[in-house]
Amino acid sequence: MFVVLLVVAIHVGRLNAGLDRTVNRTAVLVFGGFSASESKRKERQANLHAAHVDTTYRGYATRTRLMSVVHGVAAGVLSLYATRFVARVLEPSEVDAVGRLPLAVRAPAASFDALLPPGAGQYVYASAVTVVVGVGVALLTYGYRWYYPVFVADGREREIDRSLPLTVSFMYALARPGIDFPEVMRILARNKRIYGEAAKEVEVGARNIDVFGVDVVTAVETMGRRSPSTRFRELSQNLTSVLRTGGSLAEFLEREYREFREEAEVQQERLLTALSTYAEVYAAVGIALPLFGIVVLLILDLALDDLPLLLARVLVYGFIPLFNLGFVLYLSNVVDDVSLSTPTEEDLSVDIAPMGVRRRDDLAAEATYDPDGTALPADGGTTATDGGTLPATVPSHDRDRGDVRRNRQRLTVYRQVRDTIKRLTSPVRTVLKQPTSLLWVSVPVAILVVGLRIPGLLEDRVLTVREFDDLLIQSLLLIVGSFAVVYEIHSRRIEAIESVVPDFLDRLASLNEAGMTIVTSMNRIRRSDLGRLNEELDIIWRDIRWGADLRSALKRFERRMGTVTISRAVTLLTESIRASGDVGPVLRIAAERAKADRRLKQRRRDEMVVYIVFIYLGFLVFLAIVGVVVFVMLPNLPDSASVGGPDAAAAIGGSGIENIGQIDQDAWRLTLVHAIVLQGFCSGWLAGQFTSADVRAGAKHVTVMLVLGYAMIVVLL
Repeated sequence: MFVVLLVVAIHVGRLNAGLDRTVNRTAVLVFGGFSASESKRKERQANLHAAHVDTTYRGYATRTRLMSVVHGVAAGVLSLYATRFVARVLEPSEVDAVGRLPLAVRAPAASFDALLPPGAGQYVYASAVTVVVGVGVALLTYGYRWYYPVFVADGREREIDRSLPLTVSFMYALARPGIDFPEVMRILARNKRIYGEAAKEVEVGARNIDVFGVDVVTAVETMGRRSPSTRFRELSQNLTSVLRTGGSLAEFLEREYREFREEAEVQQERLLTALSTYAEVYAAVGIALPLFGIVVLLILDLALDDLPLLLARVLVYGFIPLFNLGFVLYLSNVVDDVSLSTPTEEDLSVDIAPMGVRRRDDLAAEATYDPDGTALPADGGTTATDGGTLPATVPSHDRDRGDVRRNRQRLTVYRQVRDTIKRLTSPVRTVLKQPTSLLWVSVPVAILVVGLRIPGLLEDRVLTVREFDDLLIQSLLLIVGSFAVVYEIHSRRIEAIESVVPDFLDRLASLNEAGMTIVTSMNRIRRSDLGRLNEELDIIWRDIRWGADLRSALKRFERRMGTVTISRAVTLLTESIRASGDVGPVLRIAAERAKADRRLKQRRRDEMVVYIVFIYLGFLVFLAIVGVVVFVMLPNLPDSASVGGPDAAAAIGGSGIENIGQIDQDAWRLTLVHAIVLQGFCSGWLAGQFTSADVRAGAKHVTVMLVLGYAMIVVLL
């Protein structure tokens, strides 16, 4: 029990600050004297920095040793109990345990057992198992803990490389009007939810400048040295050279921006070539190979017993889903676009805090911070709110700290309750904005429908596999079909918005460069035809007329839209307004970037149409051949359920094929039906991954293929 409590304390301690501190102090107290070699320590420390692990090297190392020892002891104790339980249950008292061992180790074990006192053998073996299991688990835990930062750093490297072009374009857009680079870093750090892992790397430099007082050159060097991305390190080194020599930062970032754009076009060509190859590989291995294997195994089943049918089931229930899953995961790592997560309402609510509620930035301007991050009153903490003096036993800064903490907790709870009520009272809006939320309704409804229909099918008979398959396929169509409809509406809405964003930014930049203020330009643009944005621009103008500043109106617009493209444009516009007010060049750069991204995305979509047709044709060929097998081959093969009687034997003998085997036609027919369903289900998701780099876009393809396959099953099979 004590060991179990230790394991629970180590893993649950992260949820409680006091318990976590106790575990860390215990680890340092017990294992603080152990240390690795200097080279290994530097390597591990670099991995922790690259993975952004929120602890020191010493704390992580000592906690790793503590976890390894505790896990090893726990595993050893559990293996001891398990060994004794198995020995009592499986070994009768009259049978010697050595006699149950394999022949190769029986003689050495008997010799060793003869050296032990009578009855001591099982205790020695149990102790050996305990030691081996305990040491093995401890070593695995130790290795996993040091491998985990490497794994996280590798993932962050890929994400940094994907988001780096967006980050560079953002820095260039802000640096061109003349904003100081430290301020550019701070702005980028504030908007890391939009610009991803590369912005988090820049946040390291901004924090070093603001918290530790480091100069900008050293901060850039540090963030580059700690980054896991080679491209980001090269950018940081070049940026450091420019800052040291006093070169033009805007010109340097412009060159980097142009290079990234050219590189994006080259990568697009490589991506399209790779996708064409992947599509051909999938058509051959994912569709043709299972089909060919099923036909061959069906023929072999005439000569062999049950092995071909077993292999066919492994092919259908194992190879088809696992191969498609692996293919989707591989494509997601290789050919995904930079599709950063859409900001949630909780993220955006931070930017639009209610008036009168102090935020951390406001507190920093008017007060100092204590180590917990809460504010101290500017008067030193002696003045009460009514003008009197607080008692000496209750310092005013403690009371202020408690009030601030309670107000933040109330505000957090209020926002959670408000968002929950908003989702429940506006289900259509919630589902259209977040299509995956529909699954919380469709899945329980499908389960309920299946549960209500099963009792009716069980009346006076047994539920057959075919009937149960019908229920599952219909439930699957309900879930995937409803999600496909909602996601298609959602994606078309986003597509309609993103298609006019480049034109919107370009017009806004032209009017601003012509001498109009940004507010006047917004009023002029809302009278033009911008499709889906016309209504939203009217709402922005209405907010401004009712007294809202432009930044708040744009932030509300961003929250209503909830798309990554709008979030990037609004963030760039609002930050440039706050930092310099010269938004014309910023908008021009944003418009160029949006147009370039739009062209690349449209070209990829056009190229992928051909390969989606290949996938559909492959599935239709799969259906056709399965139909031929079921209607032509199976009826002309001897059935094990009917062959065996004298008439059947005479018929076989009369035909001259006395030695032919029999096959289980019902089992093969059921396997082929499941092959159709699994192939359609898996191929549809992969089609979405090809077209949009988003597996959710395959829901409509899954629905179409399932409908085609189920229609063939119902009508023909």
